[in-house]
Amino acid sequence: DGYQELVNRGFTVDVAPIGTVTWVEIDNHDDLEKGREIACQY
Repeated sequence: DGYQELVNRGFTVDVAPIGTVTWVEIDNHDDLEKGREIACQY
């Protein structure tokens, strides 16, 4: 993971809230279908 590598090299990685976001992590074909449903809303 790129972020972990940055931390390993001494960088600080911060987080910030961005509000409510509809999303899905795509690991398989079922997730891909959910992602397509979300993307079609925009």
